[in-house]
Amino acid sequence: MQNKKLMTYINNWDRVHNDVLDKESQMLSNNIPHKIINSSSQQKEGWINIGSNAWCYRQIFEVFKDAYKNDYDYISLLFGDIYCPDEKDFAYYVNETYEKINSLPDCYVYSTSFTHDGWSYPQTILKHYDEDVAYVCGTDTLYITLNKNVYRFAASFLHFFDKKHGIDNFASGWAVDIICSLYSIYNRKNVFRNKKTILVHYENSGYNVDKAYNEMNLIISEAINYMVEYMDYNREILNSIHEMMMQQRVVQKYDYNSFYGA
Repeated sequence: MQNKKLMTYINNWDRVHNDVLDKESQMLSNNIPHKIINSSSQQKEGWINIGSNAWCYRQIFEVFKDAYKNDYDYISLLFGDIYCPDEKDFAYYVNETYEKINSLPDCYVYSTSFTHDGWSYPQTILKHYDEDVAYVCGTDTLYITLNKNVYRFAASFLHFFDKKHGIDNFASGWAVDIICSLYSIYNRKNVFRNKKTILVHYENSGYNVDKAYNEMNLIISEAINYMVEYMDYNREILNSIHEMMMQQRVVQKYDYNSFYGA
């Protein structure tokens, strides 16, 4: 298999600025391709500075736009408030991700596991791939790796969403992982979770949870409409996959064939 080109993007804001500087240092020391999407009040040459008023959705949109322009095979999105739980630094995890995307079959979405994980591994598992990795129905956005086709879809959709609703009016960033997994499963491409690699994510109290849920529901609804109206996808199939994704977190009654067919 030909090795795939991977670019790692790190999202930065004021609260995590010093932590992102540490992550950047680790990337530089290990010659790992990376870019910083910066919405902190401190500008830095060489970073993609998008203004201190930019919220999470805007950060993610800027990642996808830059990736689309540069045509990377895969991109990783790493949030600034993710931490390593042991003596390893992020170079270890990026190199592990690079290895996985070059070995996993039809890998459209890949993610580690996390503490405080909204899409935790046990609930979302569909079947095991090996002792480290499982097929899952969804991941998190916190440190997520996306195939070119996925981020190109997401960039096009978020452009549409921005024109219709104004993406700067939305803060949380929830649901981007869901629509990327939904797109992938619909196209019968795989979503993977590494169950042995666990990164630390501290619970975020910086936004209103009820508002985040409302934003998430709107994003998902508009994404499904977009795929139906502009990509000629089947609404019934999209709604069925989405419903199973959300139910699986609670009831765990579905398996790989439920999502992908026999």
